[in-house]
Amino acid sequence: MGSSPTSGSLGKLAIPRGGSPTKREIDETDAASALIAHALLNSVAIIAGAAGTLRSVWQTLDDERRETLLSMIESQAAHVAGVLQDLVRGLPVDALDALQHLADESPGGGRLP
Repeated sequence: MGSSPTSGSLGKLAIPRGGSPTKREIDETDAASALIAHALLNSVAIIAGAAGTLRSVWQTLDDERRETLLSMIESQAAHVAGVLQDLVRGLPVDALDALQHLADESPGGGRLP
């Protein structure tokens, strides 16, 4: 999978160790969190809308429209995965290990990036 439109642009949200965060650091973290949440919510809304349309009117759609909706779902799912990969890259190794353990136990047994 290629990089998402946001790859490399999210930066680290972690507060440096050894001190209290400054107001500026908190504001930057809040802004980054809001941006990430907005990106994820938009993509999830598109996925849910396209899937709902497919489910409710599948029989009435022609092959071209079905393919368009399925492509939207794939594209937005890839975007969500890219944003989440950007977030995962900034996690400490022990957190990545814990997430990998959960992924290994999931029904799909997926690997983290």
